[in-house]
Amino acid sequence: NAQLYFFIQDQAEQIGNLLREEQKEAAKNEAILESLSDGLLVADEDGKVILANAALAQMLSLPDADLVGRPIQEMVGIYGSSGMQWSKTIAYWADNSDQVEPSAFLTDELYVDNRIINVRLSPVFNSNDFLGTVSMFQDITKAVEVDRVKSEFVSNVSHELRTPMTSIKGYTDLMLMGAAGDM
Repeated sequence: NAQLYFFIQDQAEQIGNLLREEQKEAAKNEAILESLSDGLLVADEDGKVILANAALAQMLSLPDADLVGRPIQEMVGIYGSSGMQWSKTIAYWADNSDQVEPSAFLTDELYVDNRIINVRLSPVFNSNDFLGTVSMFQDITKAVEVDRVKSEFVSNVSHELRTPMTSIKGYTDLMLMGAAGDM
């Protein structure tokens, strides 16, 4: 009985240590995910949210209500027609998980409060088992604006250079035709 008692006590201590290590690892992983500047949303095989970081709530202007445990379909319609392909793909993959390729992905855009949010959706597999989806959200508003300004700048510069070049070319042609006399 004494040996059995010490054996059980030793096993309980080992299990306690393993549990503490697992809790530390989970806390570390949660801290890493919360520190991401990009939004992260993980859904299970049924399309229910199992993880969403604070950057996602801020980026999508979502209320502080907890998203975890709610179906992705509740987000449909919040952003108008933008993001429909993203939510439809999650629902399709949830319903047809046996047809989803591990290398499949989707890139879509959401328009939220005059901002452009790029979302990249990928399936999550463990061996051949479909576990759900992971969505990364990135605010690309500044990049799109910079690209627009760059295009406008190039267009303006090319127009401004074209105007004097037309005159120079015209005068050169006149000179080559001999209108100004021998050169």
